[in-house]
Amino acid sequence: MLKQMQGRMLIFTIEDGKLQLIAEKETNGVVYSLNVFNEKLIAAINQKIRLYKWMLRDDGSHELQSGCGHHGHILALYVQTREDFIIVEHLMKSIPLLIYKKGLTFVV
Repeated sequence: MLKQMQGRMLIFTIEDGKLQLIAEKETNGVVYSLNVFNEKLIAAINQKIRLYKWMLRDDGSHELQSGCGHHGHILALYVQTREDFIIVEHLMKSIPLLIYKKGLTFVV
């Protein structure tokens, strides 16, 4: 049986010239690409594109909260954004163009 590959995203800040880890998020797959998108973080994780919101907890710490996503790619290797448009480069298929509609999800 094949084991599901795990990944994680680490978010750092630089304060007083020192690198500090401020958030960590485990993923169900390898994270191939990250990009800032509409004040959120968009990630290419295995065959999915996932959108994360930056949340502030009650204790003052930060976390990435998973939002909507799009799946069906062979292997999403790279994600590039401009305004509400998302281009996904993936293995063995064309380059899909996605459009993000607030309150809905991704539109192909």
